Formats: sequence, C-alpha cells, structure tokens
Amino acid sequence: MSDIKKALELKIKELAKGIKDVKCPCCSETTSTGSEINDLEDDTRGIVICEVNGCEFYIIEYTDETTLLEPRY
Repeated sequence: MSDIKKALELKIKELAKGIKDVKCPCCSETTSTGSEINDLEDDTRGIVICEVNGCEFYIIEYTDETTLLEPRY
C-alpha cells in the first residue's frame, strides 16, 4: 500500500472518530453529528442540524466524555 493511501486512511479515521449517531432532542430521530458547526456565540458547544427533519440542536461535549444535547430555539 502506498504511503499516500496509508496517510489518507489515517486522516479519514481521525476525522470520523468525532462523528457519532445521536438521537435528536427535538424529534427523537437518529441523526449524525457530522453536520456539526461551531456556535459563534458560545465556543463550548456546536450546532447540529438533524438529517431527518432539519431540526437544530446544540451539542455540548464535556471533558469526561459525556455529551449533552439541547434543542435550539
């Protein structure tokens, strides 16, 4: 396997590590955090758009690996 391919595989695994499936707190559908963007008003949380219904919610990840999901009104 080429060095470039190995490097790409490692980068993809690194990026995918932060993506997880969560239950949307607004509609209870399972969605991915892959669409997370940084909240410009509060850098301690991200904003996720539900892939199923388009709801928006905050995701807050704590240093102890726990995650809080809050609807964004």
